[in-house]
Formats: sequence, C-alpha cells, structure tokens
Amino acid sequence: MANINKFSPVSPDTFLKAGSDMALAKFGHLNTIVDAYNTLDTAVTAFSPSVGALKANTITESTTGNGVKIIGQELNIVSGSISSVTLTTQQSGSVILMDRAAGITFTLPIATSSTVGMYYDFVVTTTVTSNGYKVITGAATEFLIGGYTSVDTDSSNAVAVFIGNGSSHISVNMTSASTNATGGILGTKLRFTCLSTTRWMVEGIVQGAGTVATAFATT
Repeated sequence: MANINKFSPVSPDTFLKAGSDMALAKFGHLNTIVDAYNTLDTAVTAFSPSVGALKANTITESTTGNGVKIIGQELNIVSGSISSVTLTTQQSGSVILMDRAAGITFTLPIATSSTVGMYYDFVVTTTVTSNGYKVITGAATEFLIGGYTSVDTDSSNAVAVFIGNGSSHISVNMTSASTNATGGILGTKLRFTCLSTTRWMVEGIVQGAGTVATAFATT
C-alpha cells in the first residue's frame, strides 16, 4: 500500500477565517495519525511469510501431531478395518465404521495431558455375527464413565440404560452371543471422549436383541 501525504492548508478555503487558521500546527494531530499509518504501512509491506499458503479448504494437523484434519468440512471416515486396530490421536474426530461381520477390536490412544478432548464416533454399519465389536482404552488405568441407551430391536423394543462405573470398566464389548444381547446391530452409534488421563466418557444408542444386557466390561 502507498503512503498517504500529510495535511496542508490550501487557499482559498471558506472555512479559514483568519491568517492564524493557516498555521500548520492546526493539522498536527492529523499528521501524527498519518505518520503512524505510514509507519504501519511500511511494516506490513515488508512482511513476507516463511511458509506457503495452506491448501484450499484444508486445515492441517498441528506440529505436535495432536491436531485434526478437516477437508471441505467433511468428517474423516475410517472403514475397512481388520480384526484389531489401534487408533491414533490424529484420527480424533473421525467416524469409525464397525463394518466387519466377524468383529473388530478398537484400542483407543493412551490418554495424555495434551490429548485430553480427543473423541471418536463409532457407527455399526454391518451387524456383527461372530466375535464382537469392542472398544477398549489404551491403558488399564483409564476407565469409562457415562452411559448409553440400549434398544431391543427384535421383538419388544424394550429400552435399557447402561452406565460405566468409572473404576473398573475399561471397554465396551458388543458380542454376537445370545442374539446380540449386548449390541453390535446395524445402526448402533457410540462416542468416546477423553476427559482426563484416567477417564473417557461414553454416550450413544446401542441396537441390541433379545434381553438386552450391558456391554461395559473390565477387560
């Protein structure tokens, strides 16, 4: 940006009634502002970023590796998992699909002071038919609190609420046993949020069958 010039009286001027009105001192306060602007303008013009611009519609992860990546405001989807998966902090905020009928065990990242606040959404898109869908904390000292609503989908549509005790529960294990009584049926959705280095919050709705039972477990 170009500098702007200082103010200076010009004749004739209908607002100037006396010779003393022509004194440059009358413009001193304005010229102080002009000087400040011109100094700022020079500083801005001299600024040169040391890195290239971010890609369009992209927020990259932080330099510590604990940030999130959002592309075009779309959530990251994790799908096609094998039987055992350890999630990463970089996947925080992702939707994790439970899409393997033979079951998947997901291990959450170990919680640290710098990763408090990370969260994961698990959605069952394929009903589990053997083994189970399990989400377990990364350390035996990290416990589950909160709870979820479980719905019997096969007959009575009975509803039950199951709560994590925060002292021994370290996993949610939805197995195919007893006609999926503990859940794992298409449409289940659970969110796990890291509240501290020792606690995760669980919330959501589990689709079960038969006499629904808790999926909170100590192993």
